[in-house]
Amino acid sequence: MLIDAGSRKLEMLKPAWYQAIGKYAYSNLNKSLWQIIDTFVPYCVLWALMLYTVRQGYPYWVTLALALAPGGILVRVFILFHDCCHGSFFASRRANTILGYVSGILTFTPYEDWRYAHNIHHATQGDVDRQGVGDIWTMTKEEYLAAPRRKRLAYRIYRNPFVLFGRVRHCCFYFSSDFLAKAWERKSAAACFLPTWRSWPSSRWRVQRLVFNPVRVALEGSSYFKLPKILQWFSGNIGLHHVHHARPTIPNYNLQQCHDDIPAFHAVEPLTIRTSLKSLRLSLYDEEHKKLISFRALKSASR
Repeated sequence: MLIDAGSRKLEMLKPAWYQAIGKYAYSNLNKSLWQIIDTFVPYCVLWALMLYTVRQGYPYWVTLALALAPGGILVRVFILFHDCCHGSFFASRRANTILGYVSGILTFTPYEDWRYAHNIHHATQGDVDRQGVGDIWTMTKEEYLAAPRRKRLAYRIYRNPFVLFGRVRHCCFYFSSDFLAKAWERKSAAACFLPTWRSWPSSRWRVQRLVFNPVRVALEGSSYFKLPKILQWFSGNIGLHHVHHARPTIPNYNLQQCHDDIPAFHAVEPLTIRTSLKSLRLSLYDEEHKKLISFRALKSASR
């Protein structure tokens, strides 16, 4: 009875257009198979070409130049992996699991462990009281000022862009995934051997302490990263993150159409490459003014 009442209350928080996006939350076998072809075929061909240049004794810079394209495609492979974790890439759960394991090996990401953490991320996104799993560590201004010096130092190091998006963070991620996960979660990590770079921009964060509204959190707490078409292809439309968080079961190939058809999504101010770089310095959440601030802004305010 309590569950039914809570469900009805949650439905009341959803606007009328939310029901309309349900038609995009279904997989299309033809589109899924085509994405496998246009992603994995060029990836394998380029890898074979790289191996050929090495075996034939070509200069190192030739092989390195060829590595740029498969490196970008590997980001797209991760998006397919991501859709499998949501059970949206295929209608079949088993097909999602198989592709999830294969793409997880290529992107050095254990399928079971990441799916578990990522689902928690979607359930708690925008809720400051429940953060900590599947997200980036973000302290409020009050938490940071009240923290001991050692913790503040650790946080500043963690939020440094070279650490946050660099190899140090990835090494910590691989260690936690491979050695700290439960045995049943580690089975998909045993064969992982290819590291990759990946990150999503996120420049807005909202705290919903009284009434947690997932639709509002999706629109106000998730970024819309507007990229050039070629980069949007490599990133598998994940820049439309506000649409993804509104309905996580929408596969990546339906996100753009859903965004174009639903006017509510157009109200979200997009991030560009330039503005996303500026957001790197935003590291603390100011609950009073409901926005992210930099360490420099905090220091200026203290003065």
